[in-house]
Amino acid sequence: MSPAGTLQAYGLHGLLLGCVLAGKLARYVHHDHLHLRLEAHRLTARLAFCAFSAHLGHPQRRAGFATYTPRELWAAGTDAWLVWSDPYRCPVVDLAGALEGAAAALLDAGLALEALPVLALWEHVTRHVLRNLHGTVLCRLLRVRALVALGLLAEAVEVTGGLMGAAALPDPTLDSDYVLKDTSGAVVEVSSLAA
Repeated sequence: MSPAGTLQAYGLHGLLLGCVLAGKLARYVHHDHLHLRLEAHRLTARLAFCAFSAHLGHPQRRAGFATYTPRELWAAGTDAWLVWSDPYRCPVVDLAGALEGAAAALLDAGLALEALPVLALWEHVTRHVLRNLHGTVLCRLLRVRALVALGLLAEAVEVTGGLMGAAALPDPTLDSDYVLKDTSGAVVEVSSLAA
């Protein structure tokens, strides 16, 4: 079945929930059976790749995900809150854990090309949805590992340079749900910090 056909058959929430279930199968059920665990991670990679067939703004080949990180999964103008708001439809923390496990296992198995869409989706989730600094850095380190394994050294240097310069990383203070207060106890608006 084509990636677009898979997306049409199961929907975005179905694909993301499938990634979560495959990750949990790999972690809790097939923990001592390496072949089945790898197959569960490969299923996660296939479902993550199919999730990017929502519109043509995303790469349609795995090699196109070398340095690609989406800002959103659906077309511009679609409310991202609908995708991530319901923890029963898409548990985001479990999705990030499943994508992390799949990316690491695929790289350990020498399947760096299959890991690229997983890394792109994982970085999107950790950077834009969870706004997790440590998860984003770990994802980019694994992306560098995948790019080096594929021989894409220029792209690996670009990602490494972005990490060293802390480019496009989520700010754990300003880009979060924390409330900032000044010394008097008044809430500080983010727009006043930018000025």
